[in-house]
Amino acid sequence: AVYVGYNKVVHLVINNLGDTTGFVRRERLEDVVKGSKWKINNLLDGEKKPRAASDIVDEALDQINTEHQYNLLLYNCEHFVTWLRYGIGESRQVQTVVAAAVVTGVGIAGLFGASLGGSR
Repeated sequence: AVYVGYNKVVHLVINNLGDTTGFVRRERLEDVVKGSKWKINNLLDGEKKPRAASDIVDEALDQINTEHQYNLLLYNCEHFVTWLRYGIGESRQVQTVVAAAVVTGVGIAGLFGASLGGSR
């Protein structure tokens, strides 16, 4: 979510798990976090130049009530907020999961190959 002032955030939401359409909403921060802990996360600031805060907020407000194609791997809520902040959608969570899956796949392939090689 992107904080836009007055205790409000703008974020991309889906109505049901598995939906392929997301909607941009402005809601109270407390309603979004529902008592969970939260923190400011500008994780990519060391790698990418953030847009001006006023541009981020203006773009976020312009997006309210718009629809976006939603895909957990290709375009999710993290992609949306990094697009607003940096001008490019990126999800470190997805990158971490994909990297772990690749490492696991390589490990399984290596074990499978070793078991085939040992039967000669």
